[in-house]
Amino acid sequence: MAVTDWRLRRWRLWFLALSNAPQIIVNSKRKTCHGITCKRYFSFLLKICALRHLTSRHADSEFAQNAVRVNFGIETIVKLMSPPSRWPLVKAVIGLVRNLALNPANHLPLREHGAIHQLGRLLMRSFEDTQRRASVASTGVHPPSVYADGVRMEEIVEGTVGALHVLARESLNRALIRQQMVIPIFVQLLFNEIENIQRVAVGVLCELAVDKEGVEMIEQEGASAPIAELLHSQNEGVGKLPTLMKCLIHFALYRPY
Repeated sequence: MAVTDWRLRRWRLWFLALSNAPQIIVNSKRKTCHGITCKRYFSFLLKICALRHLTSRHADSEFAQNAVRVNFGIETIVKLMSPPSRWPLVKAVIGLVRNLALNPANHLPLREHGAIHQLGRLLMRSFEDTQRRASVASTGVHPPSVYADGVRMEEIVEGTVGALHVLARESLNRALIRQQMVIPIFVQLLFNEIENIQRVAVGVLCELAVDKEGVEMIEQEGASAPIAELLHSQNEGVGKLPTLMKCLIHFALYRPY
């Protein structure tokens, strides 16, 4: 018990240090930024990356997920998905939010502090950027991937959809996701050339298909055909997902006659 108390105190001190994050980020964006200010920003970025790794596939991942919530870190973390955060920090925070959502106890505070809204906003922005690139490519010119501060927008798309996939395991979260107007994007991502993006899109659609309202919205976007095509895909990572069958079964059960 003493060891646990000591670990909790250590986490509390860490989050108190992170509470100054917004001001550090603002200062780091100034043109006059140099020396200690930039060092503090990158130190903070490294701490967020460390939290991301500690909260998934780690021996203490469950403890870390709980410690973030107990030490009131979720509100600060969600705020970091908004400006003036830079894309490298936003990417790390998205991954951290996804890992925190693996713990059902974190769903309520994540929802209350607006994590789903922020993820939806970031998804729409990054998807629009990738669509502009695809539009240029359709003219015969093949531009490189869209980068912002060294981060590929495809990585933001994959990260946000992956986080929403985990959050969609809870019914109230699914209802909120349906309100974000992102289901059309999920369906379009089924055609994405990046297999990992296809995979997370299939996953979130299958979670949303648990509810009749979700099925109706998915079918309105014409998802049945691409899902059936993915079912026969030669790629095992996409075409043979058990959740894909679950999704198709729900479509059949709730299809209006």
